[in-house]
Amino acid sequence: MSSIGAQSSPQAPRRAVDPLNIGDHNGRMDEAEEDGGQRGGRRRGTRHRVPGDVPPVRDATGEKLMQEFQNFLLNFKEGVDLPATPGRDDVMDEEDERPYIMQIAAMQAAELTTLFVDWGHLMDRDDVLAQAIQGQYYRFLPFLQRALRNLVAEIIPSYLYINSTSNDADAANLQVRDFNIAFHSMPIVSSIRELRTSQIGQLMSVSGTVTRTSEVRPELVWGTFVCTECGGRVTDVEQQFKYTQPGMCQNPNCNNRTDWTLDIESSKFTDWQKVRIQENANEIPTGSMPRSLDIILRSEMVEQAKAGDKCIFTGTFIVVPDVSQIAAPGMGTEIARGGAGFGAGGRSVDGGLGSQGLTGLKSLGVRDLQYKTAFLACMVNAADSEGRTAKAMRGDL
Repeated sequence: MSSIGAQSSPQAPRRAVDPLNIGDHNGRMDEAEEDGGQRGGRRRGTRHRVPGDVPPVRDATGEKLMQEFQNFLLNFKEGVDLPATPGRDDVMDEEDERPYIMQIAAMQAAELTTLFVDWGHLMDRDDVLAQAIQGQYYRFLPFLQRALRNLVAEIIPSYLYINSTSNDADAANLQVRDFNIAFHSMPIVSSIRELRTSQIGQLMSVSGTVTRTSEVRPELVWGTFVCTECGGRVTDVEQQFKYTQPGMCQNPNCNNRTDWTLDIESSKFTDWQKVRIQENANEIPTGSMPRSLDIILRSEMVEQAKAGDKCIFTGTFIVVPDVSQIAAPGMGTEIARGGAGFGAGGRSVDGGLGSQGLTGLKSLGVRDLQYKTAFLACMVNAADSEGRTAKAMRGDL
């Protein structure tokens, strides 16, 4: 696991080259240029390349971390290793001693998709892996989810797909279930006032008092879009905290970039809720106003916090688009005043500054701030009066 943080080793550049296939790609280009020169010396025009032909960029560090985290979930044993109990199967004894394997096996009966991981277990087993996850949690989050999905496919393969009840189901129409990782029992709990932009993307815990909760709504996570001009389909379009359409159609004969129709049946949705928290009364400095923060809850974490509860949220500090500012950029407050010296519609008779009133920042050439900070939480815990982590709010933990 020590290879995760050793990015300065001599073999690091070689690993970066192989997943991208840069050498192979350049070799094909050189062969094409030589072939074009032998056939007449004229240079061919660059054709429209299908995005699916572009080799995907692989994160070698993320895949290594995924394998290490999968091994942790598979082999972690809580407590002291004891000899096998006489008269029992060794395999059953080994499974009983592995808490996360037991938790994964119980997911299907409880209809859960979230695995709850104690941060203390990860620190005791592999502190290098824990530091890598904590330092770049948002980057490695997809790899952590893939590690859990691989274990589910190995332990309970029937629970991997949502529509796998039919025996003759077509493999192409099977929809993979989304699984989540929820870390809890972090050693340090920060306040809202302590959050800084240098902590964006890191795994951390923040405490506060819930002041407002929204209703649970469906959130589009992965969208499937149909081109209205040629009928082509673009699948697995990741939504970046706003409605995101494909950049262009994959059909080389179609130039569509704007006209798309969402295929709801083939898209993936999840439960979504926004919770607003405020600083606890004992954390507000004298003479200061309490600060607030928006918390984003998904999947099984929704409806776990109510107004007035003091909670600890574990997740990451993120930056999300401010959709309200994107919809109407530069449109600030505008005031038109009538009266002495003003004509109809509030326009000044003498044509002076009074005719302009107060306009938005767009007229001054200042770009609006179209992003805001929020907290993407993967776990919700109750907090006692001293601010320590108390019993988990979910009864199945």
